[in-house]
Amino acid sequence: MKNINDSREVNRKKQVLFKNKNGNVILTIAVQAPKGGSGKSTTSLQLASYFSVEYKKKVIVVDKDEQGTSITFYNTYKDSENGVPFTVVTELTKELISDAEVIIWDYKPTWDQDVPAMAVVIPFVPAPESIAPTIKQVNASYEAGKKVLMFANMVEMEHSRTATQKKVLAIMDKNNAPYVIKRQAYPTCYMLGTTLYDESTSLPYIDKARNEFKQVIIELFKLFDGGRESDYFNTNIVDEVKESFGNQITFSVDN
Repeated sequence: MKNINDSREVNRKKQVLFKNKNGNVILTIAVQAPKGGSGKSTTSLQLASYFSVEYKKKVIVVDKDEQGTSITFYNTYKDSENGVPFTVVTELTKELISDAEVIIWDYKPTWDQDVPAMAVVIPFVPAPESIAPTIKQVNASYEAGKKVLMFANMVEMEHSRTATQKKVLAIMDKNNAPYVIKRQAYPTCYMLGTTLYDESTSLPYIDKARNEFKQVIIELFKLFDGGRESDYFNTNIVDEVKESFGNQITFSVDN
């Protein structure tokens, strides 16, 4: 049986660090999800906005999803009155890297990609069909030597959560995983060409949305400074799933 931590360490040492023209290491984050509709692009745009607005960093989003949600947002609104405080491209160039302080990759829905990032952020919708692919994504990223943070996205308000959604959240809640409530603020921001952290954004419950998403960012910071362990699932998770859902879900964390 292979030693997961040994192979993880080997892969971690193989990672290429991006440096800008000042010789500083660029913070690199990949946003991945094995299923479409999990909120990858929304997550990428909000992360980019946070680093740009709150920390005044030069942020590049690299849109690698054929749907092009992030690049469409940028091309549509970059010349608007408020503009977009970060840059979105489909390919990185040496010139872009030389000026960057943060690079965020918005990947297409698949779990077996080799990504050039230090950390992988994995949003998932809390539904039974999301469990198996999300666990595979988390473990594959962990074994590749990445820092891994998953979070439940588009979670119903507590009084509206079904028994099934509560079961999924209980199974997937490792390391006190953060979650983001399903709010109209996200699609509305996209349609208006803005983000949660744009100071000009004024929408109902925008402060709640900001605070909820900030919990994801706080946990991401903990990953980088050693205050949080990377998410990972051991084989016991199979028993937990079977106990909760019986034969509705069949999978192995090893393939």
